[in-house]
Amino acid sequence: MYAFSVNRLLALGCLCVVGLLHGPAAALTPPFPIGSGPWREVWVDPASGDDTRSGTTRLDALRTVTEAWRRIPLQQTLIAEGVRIKLTAGNHVVPNYWESRWGSFAAPIVIEAADGSGTARLPASTFFDVRHLYLLGLYFSGGDGGDGLQCERCEFLLLRQVTINGNATRPRGVQEGLKVNQSQYVFVEDSDIAGAGDNALDFVAVQYGHILNSRIHDAVDWCGYVKGGAFDLTVEGNTFFDCGNGGFTVGQGTGFQFMSAPFLHYEGSHVRVLNNLVHDTVGAAFGVNGGYNVTIAYNTAWRVGRQSHVLEVVHGSRSCDGAPASSAAVTACRERQQIGGWGTADEGGQWIPSRNVAILNNVIYNPPDAPSRWQQFAIATPITPPAGSNVPAPARVDDGLVIRGNVIWNGPATHPLGIEDSPVCTDSNPDCNAAQLARDNAINTLEPAFADLAAEDVRPMPGGAWLTAPSFGLPIFSNADRPTRPELPPGPSYVPSDTDRRGALRSVSGPAGAIQASALPLIVAEFYAPTLNHYFITASAAEQQALESNPGLGWQATGVRFAVGGDGSAPGAVTAWRFYGDPVIGPNTHFYTAVPQERDGLLRQSWATPAGAPRMNYEAAGFAPWPASDGGCARGRPVTRLYNLGHVRGDPNHRFVLEESVIQSMVAQAWVREGVVFCTTD
Repeated sequence: MYAFSVNRLLALGCLCVVGLLHGPAAALTPPFPIGSGPWREVWVDPASGDDTRSGTTRLDALRTVTEAWRRIPLQQTLIAEGVRIKLTAGNHVVPNYWESRWGSFAAPIVIEAADGSGTARLPASTFFDVRHLYLLGLYFSGGDGGDGLQCERCEFLLLRQVTINGNATRPRGVQEGLKVNQSQYVFVEDSDIAGAGDNALDFVAVQYGHILNSRIHDAVDWCGYVKGGAFDLTVEGNTFFDCGNGGFTVGQGTGFQFMSAPFLHYEGSHVRVLNNLVHDTVGAAFGVNGGYNVTIAYNTAWRVGRQSHVLEVVHGSRSCDGAPASSAAVTACRERQQIGGWGTADEGGQWIPSRNVAILNNVIYNPPDAPSRWQQFAIATPITPPAGSNVPAPARVDDGLVIRGNVIWNGPATHPLGIEDSPVCTDSNPDCNAAQLARDNAINTLEPAFADLAAEDVRPMPGGAWLTAPSFGLPIFSNADRPTRPELPPGPSYVPSDTDRRGALRSVSGPAGAIQASALPLIVAEFYAPTLNHYFITASAAEQQALESNPGLGWQATGVRFAVGGDGSAPGAVTAWRFYGDPVIGPNTHFYTAVPQERDGLLRQSWATPAGAPRMNYEAAGFAPWPASDGGCARGRPVTRLYNLGHVRGDPNHRFVLEESVIQSMVAQAWVREGVVFCTTD
């Protein structure tokens, strides 16, 4: 029943009438949908398998993963049927080099632990030129100075419930835990990555994807960073801890020849760092080293920055690795420089600017025995980049820098901000100066209190004065000041922000940090646009107020209102996911579903459709109703979804209705009854 309207939505064309404004969106990023086949199963049993067998069942399993991998065609895109390699418990023999196997959306390559996450153990592995490769529940260990898992030139790589243990043979025995470079559409979910002599997670020139709900820890350098032209990545719900130079940073330093056109300017662009925990790092909790349109918001950190400061916004570095001795490196760097990339063909330096960085509504708590050594922030002073580097001069980091709504308890009351007597964030900068930082942040004025930091339980203790500190809305980036030679694609204009680490919708007023105190009941209100003949519902109080107070937007309240919950993780509740097309490209409509299969179908369509083509985009975790069951409701009132068959005209729309009389009236107007899709909480 539910697939009906979704399939129609996937095939829609352009609708060029602007409808609802983009309001704040939620931050509960859904997992990457892997689909359900069809695929050919190949079993591998390292104890009792045999590589001469078919591998089609557990009893007829192969012995080595090497043989299973060999049976996937080399450099041929799978179309009709994917491959699902199922690994039984034990230590597995794998290829020396996993290379050039190409799955597709319809026919991916899945390698999974058949007996539960962590039971199939593999040595450190290197992948190259793989597509639609999904690794589920695998355990990689060892490395002896190399990387625990490396993937180069990979497209649609998923790691879910994967363990990368660099401590298996010796402490911090791998250089990088997970290293991904020159790749696109990379997804890390619910994984544990640890034990690196350098960085636990290192993304270089990776565009599109996410890092979700993972534990990334135990590294000499940063716990994790994305750099080298990283673009359009979400880093959400993770825990970073026990690292040297810091928790997580957007940008760092990159060899120019390793960057991919057109992402040849900033170290990281359109990166969203939301709802993470960071603790016990020698360096800063978060950093931006050469970033553009970067948001670091609603995170909680403690015992961080003891060597100097707790937050940093500085220049990224750019080099031509191997220059001048390597003629190949010099040639590659000059090619990138000639088309407008930022860099030179020499040893380079630290002069990549940062622009439009928003650090908002975070909580940083250092108890009295763990203050940062010198100051609160490190904000770099302007630098003159080298001639011919194409970097605009002077290279600054405080253009568009916004630091607001943060609750910071760190060091004595007189602890310096870090901008005193510095030509950065001066009084002439209205968005970042000493008076503004003191006014818009609670710095050593309100002490946070949490349930149990030792257990990483950062629920706020009720009644604390710090819970009243004001929070600020997250930015909507215009993309108008992005580099144009070569032209950087426009990233998302808005930043999802309204859901906390547990999936509870945030209130407009805060508080800061990864978890809010409690999720309050919400009221869904319905609106109607006569010029479009479209209906729209929202549980966002801010969005409701905007529509009601701006009649020029063309939306009228219908008076239909019903109660829902605000926490999709609450017992018995489900999440109603919100999708939106595009008012110009199409489809110009919102769509809600509480059905995971519908959600995943739209997500798959969104990832598979190029930017600029009609598609439904994930926007928000809209609210948390009770689930429907067998077409009815065990509790609450049933909400029926109606569809206007708008795919025929290019103007699809759905209406969510409670009253049977309204349903009958809409059906008489040729709307289709799709059934009860969720239940109210009143």
